[in-house]
Amino acid sequence: MSQEWRELKDIPLPNDRIEKGIADLVRALTGLGIKTNESCEGHLDKPDGSLHPWVTFFPFPFMYPNALELSTRLARLRQATEDYNSKSPIKWEISMRGYLVPTAKASNIDELLTLQKDASQFANFIFGNHIKPSKQ
Repeated sequence: MSQEWRELKDIPLPNDRIEKGIADLVRALTGLGIKTNESCEGHLDKPDGSLHPWVTFFPFPFMYPNALELSTRLARLRQATEDYNSKSPIKWEISMRGYLVPTAKASNIDELLTLQKDASQFANFIFGNHIKPSKQ
């Protein structure tokens, strides 16, 4: 991307309704140039709540200036995910339908907080290794 950010928090969120527990990961995808659709930090207290944090994004070529651009951006996300998964006990996966989720689900608040913390660590990993320009 031509945009340069000094820190992950400098990447703007697409709207002001992003929950704190998933905001960093939304920023990281935005920094990769991937257009996010929805996100959730995970909830144990809602009957329809998700048991883990997640982000959905648009994996469709018509949402981007050209198909090659989308392919390049998704390849960067796949590489970042593979790199992170090789170093982290919590693994993340990308679905063909545009979901980025941890493979684990929470059964209690401590586990959910751990997954939220890992979402932020994953976002910082993406930023530090796949977005932030290296210093010469």
